[in-house]
Amino acid sequence: MRNLTIILVLILCFSCKTDEKDEFFEIELTEKTVVGIWPDSVQISEMKKEYGEDDFYTVADDIIWYNGKMHEVIDSLKINYIHTDKRKVRIITPKDRIEINNDTSETKWRYIYYNGKETLEKDVFEIIDLYKFYE
Repeated sequence: MRNLTIILVLILCFSCKTDEKDEFFEIELTEKTVVGIWPDSVQISEMKKEYGEDDFYTVADDIIWYNGKMHEVIDSLKINYIHTDKRKVRIITPKDRIEINNDTSETKWRYIYYNGKETLEKDVFEIIDLYKFYE
């Protein structure tokens, strides 16, 4: 009976063990692309508590509106868009390998623009203005 108890305890210990590696969601880019990194549901709940629901939804509404404007621009320029709400993202391009941890950033809505040569973090307003560089 004692051996059975020891075996059960060991099984429980090892089955509950989580993988301690930091897992990054990988995105490979080879052509012009904007990657939108948004907060996940847990981060959204935390922001609602921190700022209050009314203020949170006011900000979120603005972000969604500007995001729509950005989509109009990048669609017209035939630039791809990838959306993720993963907290840890690794962006891989032919020249770069960038790791982004959204937990350590003050800004929870982030945009990474790969222009085919370099990878740049831009705010939504800079991406809305991209059309100026393609005229």
